[in-house]
Amino acid sequence: MLDPPSKPLLDLLFESNLCTPRDLRRCRKRVKRLAHDLPAFDSVWIDVLLQTRHLTPFQAQILDSGAPEKLIIGPCVLLNRLGGGDRGETFLARHKSSRRICVLKLVSSLNQFSEEELTDLEKVTADLAGWNHPGIAVPQVCDRLETQLVIVSRYVSGPKLSELLVRRGRFPAAIVAEIGRQLLDGLCELHERGFVHGDIRLHNVRITDVGVPVLIDAALRPVLERDLTIHTAAAPERFDGIAPELIGTDRAHRPESDFYALGCLLWQLLAGRPPYPGGDPLAKLAAHQTRTICDVREWAPDTPPTLAEGIRALTHPDPLQRPHSRADVIHAFGRPSRRGRGKIAQFVAGFRSPARLPVERASVSAATRWAPLFVLVFCLSGLAAFLSNQGARTVVLDIVHRYAPELPELTTPRDSEATSGQSDDQIAENDATQQLRDLPLPTEGVIELDSPGPYRVADLSVTGSLIIRGTATPPPTILVSASPLVVSAEQIHLENIELRYQSSGRSPQPASALLLAQSDRLTLHNCTFRTHDHSAGDRSGNSPSERLAAKPIAAGWRNLGMGPGGTVQMADTVFVGRGSALHMSSAPDRIDAKNCLRLGTGAMFVIADKTTRGRPLKMNLDAITCRKSGPLLNWRIKPAASTAGKIDVTASNSVFETADRNVPLIEFLGEELHPRWAELVELSGLDTLIPPQTKLAAWVNQQSGKSLPLDEQQLRLEGVFAVPFTFQGDLSNDPEDSVLRAINAQVSRRSVELPGYHIRRGD
Repeated sequence: MLDPPSKPLLDLLFESNLCTPRDLRRCRKRVKRLAHDLPAFDSVWIDVLLQTRHLTPFQAQILDSGAPEKLIIGPCVLLNRLGGGDRGETFLARHKSSRRICVLKLVSSLNQFSEEELTDLEKVTADLAGWNHPGIAVPQVCDRLETQLVIVSRYVSGPKLSELLVRRGRFPAAIVAEIGRQLLDGLCELHERGFVHGDIRLHNVRITDVGVPVLIDAALRPVLERDLTIHTAAAPERFDGIAPELIGTDRAHRPESDFYALGCLLWQLLAGRPPYPGGDPLAKLAAHQTRTICDVREWAPDTPPTLAEGIRALTHPDPLQRPHSRADVIHAFGRPSRRGRGKIAQFVAGFRSPARLPVERASVSAATRWAPLFVLVFCLSGLAAFLSNQGARTVVLDIVHRYAPELPELTTPRDSEATSGQSDDQIAENDATQQLRDLPLPTEGVIELDSPGPYRVADLSVTGSLIIRGTATPPPTILVSASPLVVSAEQIHLENIELRYQSSGRSPQPASALLLAQSDRLTLHNCTFRTHDHSAGDRSGNSPSERLAAKPIAAGWRNLGMGPGGTVQMADTVFVGRGSALHMSSAPDRIDAKNCLRLGTGAMFVIADKTTRGRPLKMNLDAITCRKSGPLLNWRIKPAASTAGKIDVTASNSVFETADRNVPLIEFLGEELHPRWAELVELSGLDTLIPPQTKLAAWVNQQSGKSLPLDEQQLRLEGVFAVPFTFQGDLSNDPEDSVLRAINAQVSRRSVELPGYHIRRGD
């Protein structure tokens, strides 16, 4: 008899949503092997949960300590410790309810602060609630728990400027100018709301993979440390940007002091050293108070005059001579732009590879600059003229209108045009030549396929649940030609089977899908869907028109009640070929996918729900790999659907690689773009990878068939690493070739195991 975990451990695991009873049942075999004849102590269960990636090493250490309750602080579950000092600690955490990744600061004692300071901090958090700027991370939650103070902020992934400066030395002037524009834009908006940052330094600026510099810990220090003090334990960099008017006075932080600190930061990026180097805080403060920061061109002669004068204005010793408004900042530095963020992203991506000689870097840079221009000229001239001359616009319109259609009625497609003109004898003769077996009738709602087959498709409709399970080795195959496998039941469960498309000479058109399912709940476990095989050099389906019209799709589903609602679950399932993997004509309430692989240029998930749902859709993705695929999500939505439901995507340990840089991760399809598109989709990642320069969002115009990129900064995306990686082999029909082999960059991940799809070897 295997001992279960203790009740306190179970309560803590379930309360923090670290695992489910089903997860524990799956761990029983491993626990039994580890425990042998000894009792299965809690420590054994914790070790197995760590091995199965339900726990991080930090969480396992806390649970195995004498105070496991410390894993939960307020509304958050701790994931990892990021750092700390004499005043408190900082953790990577996850909200228990929303499951969003966040940063939690735990101040060790409330006695360090006066009641006035605590009240002001709570007011700052309340006043900034709901405000969001891509370049500023403000406190979202401030709570008092017994004798501790808890401050929660959004998590910003990406390296710190201090790390990048140490690794490569001073920054190019063009990059520094772009960083300055981006940070000044966020600062001005923060100032316009009546707040200041108060702690601008290299350590508090992170650069995301999409090129957005983010000031973290905004508005905290002016409240928590109102007086400037010299801490022996504080790093010298804390005093690199202290404005003169703050030294030896009782003046509070003001926007002008923020501008001074930012000017010092930009000066340091250009020169590769702070304006007043050294390790003595007193010497630094004295220099800021009595001296004027020299022209940065003395240390970085290649700095453009406009940038040098802008920094000179920011670091003027007299606060009245510094910029005072957004107009002053724009006049000195210009406006931020998406193109500028792209330059920063490309610069940061270069840190993931060894430094090259200047000549080599210049040649690569030139090629990178001109390649998109050639593509653009080609698209705007030759390709457009060709399509126009050939009358292809009508074809594209027809293709797009046929894309993401409502699934056909779940009646037998054998009476459609695909079989018109064919007699029953001819059809039977063709089937007989392939020696197809008939699917058995269900016994108490279960169909067991005890032979590899192949089997012919059928129309199945039952009351209650239906399970189609393969018990043969290799897994049984169901061949699809002109007609899909059509199944209707309250619950549909497919396990250990393969559905494969095979063209037929008698059918000029392929089936609309391999599987058409109508149910309240659809479960796919250890299944394979093959719509096409990969062949060398085949790049079919990369363009929007080809990708959107590709048939057959792998699996089509809609709710049994013909409206929104229902659940879809997938595990250990592989989709190979063009066409969408899972096409949903009605939006479910929940999608759970674990350890699934998508190979081919179609979308992974398509929601063709034109209705106004008004309810959130939860998508939980774990260990998913999309390789050379279409978008992760394609959503057909009406612009007038003002109450359209939100889609929350949580992607853990996953790898998303689109077919090329023109294919977005998230795609909207419609006649017009929904005005609130950025609010309708939120993607939270954990140990999830995408290639650098991946396009995050685009809209496909249903009328013209054109794909238009969207402002990626509006999209809510967290916890996703844009880094290079490699697979075990070239793209092929073998899933083992698409298991991740290596991550070609240093990233801070919670697990030592590589993310993405992995081959099941059995317990």
